[in-house]
Amino acid sequence: MKRTPIATLIDPLSNCIHAVRYSALQLGDRVLIVGAGSIGLLMLQCVRRAGASAVYVSEVSDKRRSMAEKLGATASHDPSKENLYVKMDEVTGGRGPDVLFECADTPHTLREAVTLVRKGGQVFVISICEEPVEADFMTPVLNELDIKGSYCEYEEYPYAIDFIAKKLVDVKSLISDVIPLDQLVEKGFEALAKPLTEAVKIIAKISWGSRRRFS
Repeated sequence: MKRTPIATLIDPLSNCIHAVRYSALQLGDRVLIVGAGSIGLLMLQCVRRAGASAVYVSEVSDKRRSMAEKLGATASHDPSKENLYVKMDEVTGGRGPDVLFECADTPHTLREAVTLVRKGGQVFVISICEEPVEADFMTPVLNELDIKGSYCEYEEYPYAIDFIAKKLVDVKSLISDVIPLDQLVEKGFEALAKPLTEAVKIIAKISWGSRRRFS
């Protein structure tokens, strides 16, 4: 019987659990998640379990948006076709989301994040953007925003293992493909680097043969 390597999701799930624990999220809050890759989709499930009353997802990939809705998103939006600020204004009655989790790791989404939350809300950055980002300090000051980030260590691993073991989150559906290690660059990184990729999590399988070749 073919086994799905769901244990590979322990680390990204622990990052999301850590972020929720250290965020300002309160029971009944409305949340916007920017980016529906593996981190964004795990974050969606975690904030739902933490008591968010509504969770909106911003994502350009049709397949990822569809997956977000299957995993519990209140609604999903394509920011390349819709004005996200207007959409958030409509669905929150002009208030805006209470907490925004930035999971897309692009300069554009990071710059835009501060314009999308309510006054006094929080922008929580869990993504790691390797490019420089121009910061707008005027909007956070005028809207009294809290901007926070997190970087998970091992302390949330037991919670992540427990969540997976008890099937409190769906990690299996996030695994798009399992490929040999020697195809990681060609079939893994290149697929995920495409702007409109439909892949979510690609796992590299290490066989005894590949271990010998790469040792």
